[in-house]
Amino acid sequence: MARKEAEQIDDEIDLFELIESLWKENVLIVAITAVITFIGIGYALLTPSTYEARVEILPPSISDITELNKFDILKSAQTQTQTQTQTQTQIFTEFLTIL
Repeated sequence: MARKEAEQIDDEIDLFELIESLWKENVLIVAITAVITFIGIGYALLTPSTYEARVEILPPSISDITELNKFDILKSAQTQTQTQTQTQTQIFTEFLTIL
């Protein structure tokens, strides 16, 4: 019975002893942390930026305009007026003025 109690006591982790052993090596821990931090900062500052963004505004395609003209045809059928179909350049210039 005494043997089981001795095994259980030896099986425990002493946190104070662990903290004390880490505190003895605090200079080494701080030095390693500082070296790795400086390496990371150096890498971040010395590597060139590789990101790029670009935006292109293109005029609408003919299939896009046909969808808009369908609405004009429906609108003119309801109001009994003449249909005005819009061209690509008209729609694109109107878009640019709104933008």
